[in-house]
Amino acid sequence: MNHEYLMKHISYRLHTVVRRYTAEFIYIDSFCGRMGIQDCFTADELMAFFTSRRDIAFNFPVIMSFNGRFLYVFVPGEKYQFIIGPARFSEEVYLRWKMEVQNVDEAWLETVPVCGFKELAADVLLAFNICREELLDESGLLTENCIRQETDDELRTHFSELVFENREHGRRHNPYDQEFRECASIEQGDLEQLKTAIKEDYIFSHLHDKICVQDIADELGLNANYLSELFHQCEKISLTDFIRREKMNLVKNLLIYSRYSCSEIATYLGYSSQSHMGKQFKECMGMTPNQYRRVYGMREFDV
Repeated sequence: MNHEYLMKHISYRLHTVVRRYTAEFIYIDSFCGRMGIQDCFTADELMAFFTSRRDIAFNFPVIMSFNGRFLYVFVPGEKYQFIIGPARFSEEVYLRWKMEVQNVDEAWLETVPVCGFKELAADVLLAFNICREELLDESGLLTENCIRQETDDELRTHFSELVFENREHGRRHNPYDQEFRECASIEQGDLEQLKTAIKEDYIFSHLHDKICVQDIADELGLNANYLSELFHQCEKISLTDFIRREKMNLVKNLLIYSRYSCSEIATYLGYSSQSHMGKQFKECMGMTPNQYRRVYGMREFDV
């Protein structure tokens, strides 16, 4: 694993500092892709903030709020640990883990880069999952950090309540006609929630399986035809194509950041064969997986 490349990738995306430590929490190095950014804490001070918390297990990424104004993220690993930050969220986010510190300069706070939660979560999960067999998804990251997001538009229509109520109580079906009548009352926010549920709650927890629409419909307690039609209305893409696209994104990440062979990636992600994965990949990317790895993969992983 080329950890230096990974650090640069995350730093350029989030415009902040990525620090690397040994498994024993000893500082090694850092990278920042944003010119002029300064930190008001040393690398050792930051690690001390995290390790002083006896109430945290540190077997998952920890998003720590400092004074309720800015944050750092601790990302554990077998060989290296990382601390990402500082950063501020562009939306209101409530974090379980909090730290109060003194003498934070207000002028410095104005220079702290701003990012969205999903943007931060994607890179935190990339750093955490890249060398792991069992993957953590965004919903798991939310659960471990007790995050709840609030927006000005609190969209709570009958459909979103239906989806999650059915899942909670284990109910599998609502009549198709009833659901279709309710479609008119669904707003964009609820469809986004549906897409998130499909992408995060199901796809990422079934990476090793062949995923089909019926399985997702059963999981959400919805009629498969209705789910497909509703999803297409929202995304202008079929649910089958959406699943294929999301799995292709995972294939691309593994081609870039891992040393797994194409055959191993195909098996790992539940494709029937390497050629099946290769055919879908070429249709999507215009090149074979091996060609993609030669162009975009890290040099130490070239095959």
